[in-house]
Parts: sequence; C-alpha cells; structure tokens
Amino acid sequence: MSREPIAIIGRSCLFPDVDSPKDFWEVISQNKDRFREVSEERLGINPQEIKGTKGSLDKTYSTRCSYIDHKIVLESFRDKLTFIDDLDPYYHWTLWILGKALDDAGLSEGMKSRSGLILANLTFALESAQECHEDAIVKWLDSQINNRSRETRDPLSLYHLHQSARPAELASSFFGLGLTPFALDAACASSLYAVDLACQSLWRGDADAMIAMGVNRSEMVALQVGFSQLGAYSQQGQCLPFDQSADGLVVGEGGGALVLKKLSRAQIDGDKIYGLIRGTGTSCDGQDGGLLAPSHEGQVRALNEAYEISGVNPAEVRFVECHGTATARGDATEINTLKKVFNRSDRKFKLGIGSVKSNFGHCLSAAGMASLMKMLQAIEHGAAPATKFSTPGAGVVDNQDWLELVSHE
Repeated sequence: MSREPIAIIGRSCLFPDVDSPKDFWEVISQNKDRFREVSEERLGINPQEIKGTKGSLDKTYSTRCSYIDHKIVLESFRDKLTFIDDLDPYYHWTLWILGKALDDAGLSEGMKSRSGLILANLTFALESAQECHEDAIVKWLDSQINNRSRETRDPLSLYHLHQSARPAELASSFFGLGLTPFALDAACASSLYAVDLACQSLWRGDADAMIAMGVNRSEMVALQVGFSQLGAYSQQGQCLPFDQSADGLVVGEGGGALVLKKLSRAQIDGDKIYGLIRGTGTSCDGQDGGLLAPSHEGQVRALNEAYEISGVNPAEVRFVECHGTATARGDATEINTLKKVFNRSDRKFKLGIGSVKSNFGHCLSAAGMASLMKMLQAIEHGAAPATKFSTPGAGVVDNQDWLELVSHE
C-alpha cells in the first residue's frame, strides 16, 4: 500500500516575532514562549472590559495570548494590488507567507501553471468582517430613521465578508498558480488536512507541485471569550501540554506554508529537500467524542492508516509531535492513543513527545503548520525538539517506562 514519498521543497512561516523558520527554531531551542497580555489596540477594546472570573458569562478569565503585532513589508504587492493596504491583515499574511514559500522553492513559471493552493482557514469572522457588519447596521438604521437611501457598499467588503475562500483565490491569482485553489475548515486539524489533500493531489497526478498552507488571524475577543466559556482557556495564561499544572490552551496566531512535489520530480528538478512525507492518515470521531472530548479510537485509526501507507514500523519512531492542547481530557486521550499505537513489544527505546503549543499557543487553523515547522527544523538541526514545561503530568509519569516528555536539559 506504500506510495511514493512527497518531498517538502519550500517552506515559510510567520508567528509572533518570527518571520522565518530560523527565527521559529530559536524560540523553541532557547526554551522561550510568546505569551503576553493582549493590547487594547489589537483587541479593539480595553481588555479589562472582557476580563472576568471563571464562570462569568461572556467574559474571559485570561487576556494572555500569542499574537502578532509586528508589521510585514507589503511593497512588492502594491503594483498589482493597489488596495492591499486596505485589506484585512489576514490577506497580508496569506500573500506574504505564500510568496516566501514560493521563493524558497524556486518554482518556475511553467511549474506554477501546474501547481495548486490549499489554504486552511477558519470560517470565523475577521476583524474587518465585524467592521463591515457594524457599518451595514449603522447605515440601515440611519436610512430608516432619516429616510435616506443607503450609501454604496464599500467594494472591499467583497473580500472581508467572504473571508473563507477569498484569501486563497486572491493569493493563487496573484502568484499565477494555474490549478483551482480552495480553502477548508477542519478546525484544529485544518493545516494537516490541507497537507493530506495536497499529497493526495500529487499522488493522483493532478498537479506537478502543490502548496499547503494554514493561516490564523481570527477575531481575538470571540476566541478568548469562547474558549473561556467552554472552560478550555488557561487561567494562568500559559499553555503547558502534558504538565502537572496544565489548565488549558492559550490562543495563538500566525501561519505557514509548504511547497510539495513527488520525490522523483524533486530529484529530477534538483530541488532542495527539507523532509519527506511518506504517508498520511485521516479519520472522524463519528458519534463518539466532541469538541473538547476527542475520540481515542478515531486518533488510532488515523495513525494506523498513516503508518500502514508509509511502511514505517511505529516501534521505530523516536519522537511524536502531539496536538497537546493542555486540556485534561485532550491530553489524556492523546496519551492513550500513543500507548495503543507506539507502545509495542518490539520498541527498544523510549518515545519522546512534545507540543509546540507550549511556545506559540494553539494557532487553530495554523496549528498543524506550527508543528510541521518545528519538526522540519528539528530534522535540520539533528536535535530532539523540547517542550516547555515544569513537571510532567500523571499521564507521562504513569507511562515513563516507554514514554518521555522531552525537556531542554
């Protein structure tokens, strides 16, 4: 059932205070994180207005997050997109990240005509979409009260109100990618689904190259309040996966992109190869699990499928980058999954685990891209990527005969 490996020939990323894979690795290798109090400018309101205690209705019990506030250079886009400065920053990030990845891969114009883009993007309101809705309501009220006709809608609302697929369409068109682009929303799994679908397209022979992307810059108030209402947000404002003191996730934002080709094509073209994808696996929880209660059986099915396709024995795997949200149910389920798949009689060494959410938080539709960037850098540096934590939790301790949470020591 094995398939030809997929080569990763280009990459790029943008995260808080990080605009390259090298910068990304420095945060991880130096045991740093990017959690801090969100500013009023970024939030749009005074953070204290949404701050409350756990259980407070429509409040968040922490306003700490991992967010981007440094500006990116847009000069190279202005000739073709004269209105780019007026677009939501989500578009800026998508264009910038894709441009960097294509530059890194060095795709020719001919290759671009046989390339496609799959963008992982939450169907969640952008800040500019919120402003469009507010503007429409004000204008409607004004027309009703004063009996005046409404003004012509802002032409950019076409981009801000239809944010699900528009960023993929605009970015693909700008860079001259010839195959139909599309966006998908599979919540936290979005980035990895994008990679899976990109690989499937290459295996079928539909494309010569594919770009898988994941970008997250959703409206911050709704995310912090929403996860707090679910009881999933960290009260201490620190994401500590598999740690004894873990108390939930912290929202993060950013994005990344991978340029992919079949290995044989990459070798013929003389591409630099950062890593190989030998197999992918997907599943659905079906009637089991839920938003904060993932299905152990579903995770096992996905992993078994990936390893069967790849031809790799799970007992020979030395490290697994986990989802690791630092929620009690999520982390416990994941360890049970690891035990089922990787704790085999022929295992000769401990399995190392970790999660990049300890450094950059939960980046939602870009979460998988953050994990992949971490692993590609670990391969490049020949180092086991460490996770930021204090004391391993019970799930790790109870399985320490075959499992370890990799530290910086």
